[in-house]
Amino acid sequence: MARTLANAVEELAAGSITRALLNTVTAGSAVITKLIAGANIGLSSTGADAGTGDVTVSAGVASATNTGLGSLALVSYTTGTQNAAFGSLALRLNTTGSVNSAGGYSALSSNIGGINNSAFALNANPSGNQNSALGSNSLVANTTGINNTASGISALSGNTTGNYNSAFGGFSLSANIAGVSNSAVGYTTLGDINGASASYNTAVGYNTGRGITTGASNTILGANITGLAAGLTGAIILAAGDGVSRIDYGMSTAAVWTLAAPLKKLVKTVALLPGASSVGAGAEAFVTDATATMAAGHGTAVAGGGSNKVPVYSDGSSWIIG
Repeated sequence: MARTLANAVEELAAGSITRALLNTVTAGSAVITKLIAGANIGLSSTGADAGTGDVTVSAGVASATNTGLGSLALVSYTTGTQNAAFGSLALRLNTTGSVNSAGGYSALSSNIGGINNSAFALNANPSGNQNSALGSNSLVANTTGINNTASGISALSGNTTGNYNSAFGGFSLSANIAGVSNSAVGYTTLGDINGASASYNTAVGYNTGRGITTGASNTILGANITGLAAGLTGAIILAAGDGVSRIDYGMSTAAVWTLAAPLKKLVKTVALLPGASSVGAGAEAFVTDATATMAAGHGTAVAGGGSNKVPVYSDGSSWIIG
């Protein structure tokens, strides 16, 4: 068996090097001459050869209450506590923030002092508090916004300073920047909102509430309601999912209820009408057994037992023909 050459000069016999020969107290003579610290790796010295060849290495974030796993995860922490970071760059810049949970590449990587955030995205958040993000690019641009919840790819992805927003569904509320207290459930729902005044909107349904950019205080139920006025405000819309409103307040005509079909009143015999006082003044119904006709009994209390069909309304104490 050929012998091994050391530095191409001296021949070493097989088995001739033992651990005892590597142990040395002479600086510069150890086999290991330098070990450089990497991400989340701590050394007992600067890494320079101390003469013994033995080097102590510790891995992970050195805190009893913080947990960091991944390249540069939680690498900057100082006084922050009860943080958990899993993934490369997760909570990378966090120093004083506490009670944060980050999972995934670059999750909460820009967070510095924010607290109570939970994210599998949210990588730009420097000081926002109590935010939750689940999904690629969800809440990705948040800076100081607080109490936002985003679930789905790019949900609330444009939000920077908006507060108390909830977005469930891919690209829902994706353009919102500073609007507050908006709630969107459904893919791309309320996806056009981008003005600071666009707040207190609620929309449920696939691709609904589209077109609104600066409007506020709208409530929309039903899928595919699109093409709405940019500044629509205070509207209530109920749709069946085909994009056609069945009933709305303030969308078709300002401050007016609009129905897509005729409104059918309650039809009863006089004896089965609810108490006029219990329904209150202004309630309307239709009876099928009035003793008087509309022409003859208009404005008088209705009496049952006849065969006339007339509309009636409550004055708060009696049902009146009219």
